[in-house]
Amino acid sequence: MKVIPISDAQHRRNRCCYTPLGIRNSVAGTDYEALMWALGLLCIPLVMALPARFAWRIYTGSKIEHGDYRKAVKQVLDSGYSLEQFRVSLNDERRRLHIEPEKARLIETDVLYPLSLPHFLLLPALIVSPLAILLAIPMIIMAIPILLLLDWLLIEKRGLIMALLFLQRRTKWQIIHISQPHRTHGDLREAVVSFHRIPRASFLGMFAWLMVHWSLAAESIWLEMLVSGILYLALLAVIEVVSNALDAELVFADPAGSRLVPVDKWMQAFVEPLIGAGLIFLLWRDLMQESRLSGGDPVIFALTALFVLFAVAVVGLGVEIGFSRRRGKKTQMVFSNQVVEEINPLSYTFTRHSGRLELNVSCSMAETVERRQSEREDRPRKQLDFAFVEKLRSKAEGGPITPPQAPATPLDISAVENSAGDGGSAE
Repeated sequence: MKVIPISDAQHRRNRCCYTPLGIRNSVAGTDYEALMWALGLLCIPLVMALPARFAWRIYTGSKIEHGDYRKAVKQVLDSGYSLEQFRVSLNDERRRLHIEPEKARLIETDVLYPLSLPHFLLLPALIVSPLAILLAIPMIIMAIPILLLLDWLLIEKRGLIMALLFLQRRTKWQIIHISQPHRTHGDLREAVVSFHRIPRASFLGMFAWLMVHWSLAAESIWLEMLVSGILYLALLAVIEVVSNALDAELVFADPAGSRLVPVDKWMQAFVEPLIGAGLIFLLWRDLMQESRLSGGDPVIFALTALFVLFAVAVVGLGVEIGFSRRRGKKTQMVFSNQVVEEINPLSYTFTRHSGRLELNVSCSMAETVERRQSEREDRPRKQLDFAFVEKLRSKAEGGPITPPQAPATPLDISAVENSAGDGGSAE
């Protein structure tokens, strides 16, 4: 056994960061000037996001008539109905307020897919995109086969539906289908809808890089980028495929807990807090470590972190446009058919009338899936069901085509109800 002299042992104990003297030595070695510069660089996206968010609010509509139309749209959605069910009333409201159709389309998109502060944190990626795309293009090319592989394993080989059935057996929750109001809306600004999903992919990539930077501590930055890139693409592929599949509008019904939890929201409740808290913790830890090490440079670390954030934002946008927008509907439809085969849950309507909530069975999920497939492919229906008959419209004599009986919502639709009543009497 090697005997360590008292002086060396005392010196090593003093250097340990867990002793009071070690903590003082660590704090004394912190480069506060470089740390402040690094924090300033990391705050640049936040400083740019605040005015960008204010400018977006003005662009989407800041006038009084825009606010009134936005309120009417929210009233329809808060009642549990889709905007298409009240398209005639909303068009009348738009014309009354003298709002252009394109502006009304933008307002509806902003209400259905609102952009929050994390979205505007990524706007500088558009400025540095020519530089960030150099790193993004190889990752996008690598992401496509990984996405196809995960799609084959989880969807084609029924991995996701087996996991859902296992979760149902363990929790004893019932799986039902509730049509969400915004899913039946087809006339939206696709660019805004795609950008709405970008923060999840961007912060996931930042989280993967910080994990590798903390655990691997490689001397070569290229090795660090390679490992973190592979980890990020694997996590991104799982998240994208599962998210596209869970657009099937499935809901966990927990009678014991008196709650209804959408399956996609249930998954986000686990993933997003983990990524958010882990991102802040790892970013602060690595930044402090760089400021305390003799060879560390917190400014270079901050610049690298911003470059990684903007690069993965470009990667996320490329994956959204190249994969999710093109293949997402197919993945959702295949998974919906698997749910119908294995579970065949009932489809419910969840509405609200003057504070009264109503959860009613409309049809089976199989009928809903079959109806949507026939509408998308423009082919004859196999059978009639209650939901289809309810959506049939009657032609009022001398007036527009209106629903036979418009459900009451907070929106003023008295004109539509009167026209529907006149049409019924004429017939």
